[in-house]
Amino acid sequence: MIPIDPTHVRIEFDQRVPMRDGITLSANVFLPAPAADQRYPTILMRTPYLKGSEPSFDTARYFAERGYVFVAMDVRGRGDSDGDFTPYVHDGRDGYDAIEWCAGQPWSDGRVGLHLVSGRVTQPMEAVDWERVYPHLPLLTMDERAGRRNAHWRTQIEHAQLDAHWEPLRYQSKFDQLDVPVLHISGWYDDEQIGTPLNYIGMTAHAATAEARASQRLLMGPWGHSINRAAKLGEVDFGPEAVIDLRGEELRWFDRWLKRQAAEGPADGGAPVRVFVMGANKWRDEREWPLARTQWTAYYLRSNGRANSRFGDGSLATEAPPADEPPDRYRYDPARPVPFITEPTSSQIGGPDDYAAAGHRFHGQAARRVADRLRAAALRRDGSRALPRGHGSSSLNRAWPRLPVLD
Repeated sequence: MIPIDPTHVRIEFDQRVPMRDGITLSANVFLPAPAADQRYPTILMRTPYLKGSEPSFDTARYFAERGYVFVAMDVRGRGDSDGDFTPYVHDGRDGYDAIEWCAGQPWSDGRVGLHLVSGRVTQPMEAVDWERVYPHLPLLTMDERAGRRNAHWRTQIEHAQLDAHWEPLRYQSKFDQLDVPVLHISGWYDDEQIGTPLNYIGMTAHAATAEARASQRLLMGPWGHSINRAAKLGEVDFGPEAVIDLRGEELRWFDRWLKRQAAEGPADGGAPVRVFVMGANKWRDEREWPLARTQWTAYYLRSNGRANSRFGDGSLATEAPPADEPPDRYRYDPARPVPFITEPTSSQIGGPDDYAAAGHRFHGQAARRVADRLRAAALRRDGSRALPRGHGSSSLNRAWPRLPVLD
């Protein structure tokens, strides 16, 4: 963490911010120094990751040194804030009250922007024996296998689909009530990436005013959930252009809307969409998303009933399957999961991973199991002998067409 120069930034720690129900949340306020008798635009960051973390301090310092008051706040029930942490439930009202508090402070000029972070809370992955946890059934009590009962986990499992429980908490049905410019940022390999383009589409199509609909920007890079950290993800290197001056993009965005400064760049008044084209490894500016020139094509998963590995007869086709095409079947067994080659973490699930070797290994394991069954079947038929080891593969090749289900 880069030390904060007190001649440039002054910090007011643990400022208590009252919520409408009497709970107070804790905020660290970073002010440009000297701040006496001056008013500044404010950037508010509400986080479950603890406002005193190194990333929070670095972000706050960056913006405070550039003429913003930066307010880093622990969400309800986290860090130094009062109350109980319940994901999603209080964030809407607490966020509104926090914005109003910022706008009413003597150091604020009344303009407040939000710097949002992901809302998942990390945990020490190495403290849990995940090989014991993953096979556990039912899913509802997997939290106990991981070490403790977790009400948040059970709520997610009990309401795994969109139902009445989520309706008061979700915003996707309320785009027409929003009148705010947004810079939408994510990575193609962010496991929560799907929400970012959908939010952009929702705001450009349904925001409350024409100005709001025209004030959306989308930035998609070749990144995982920890965006803009490295040019390489897994074994794939996306080249020297993959990592950008993302802080600069954010600064230009806030300068435009909170300081009313004209600037040049993808975050301000230029092309509303900037995407990284993987393979070409180049950034491209676009006027809309989805692209107007997109040629929409329907693809179908097809086979003759034996798409049981990368060595099977499965294919991806543009022709729809006939009604009599045989189905594929598989047995779901959590004790024998499909191979997953990415290290399990709470910040990234998968990536541009090449599963060719894992598929070959999985196929070999399945083949050996079938060969073992053939030997066992021969022993049962004969009553006295089993197939010799060298005979299993040829018998397996003859038997393979009759074995669409590999378990």
